[in-house]
Amino acid sequence: MAHLLKALGEAALRPQKVRGLWYKPVISGRRAGELRRAALLEGQEWPYDKERSKPKKHGLVKKLKGHKHEIESRIRQQDIERKMADMPKMIADFRKTSKPKEPSLLDSILTTAKERKLKARGP
Repeated sequence: MAHLLKALGEAALRPQKVRGLWYKPVISGRRAGELRRAALLEGQEWPYDKERSKPKKHGLVKKLKGHKHEIESRIRQQDIERKMADMPKMIADFRKTSKPKEPSLLDSILTTAKERKLKARGP
């Protein structure tokens, strides 16, 4: 393996593209690691180390939209608050416009005045 590395150099450690087809490296990653460790143990320098590149920073940071139910819940909560603020007025209007039901003759005979009043008011 070491003689192949000397003969071919760094090309032996990289995959090759020949006429549109990719070929495996002549020396596999595992074998290259073994050769590197052996060279470093002997005190030699390993000239084929890759330079680590820094992570790329992209210019734009995309803000996530969030889930649909989160967006709709905010809108729904605003509607609920607006309608709850109008609720006392709506209840008063309803009570003014709704007429109490006239009890039937049988109900007026069989029920007390208090029961008739509660029944007329409705649920």
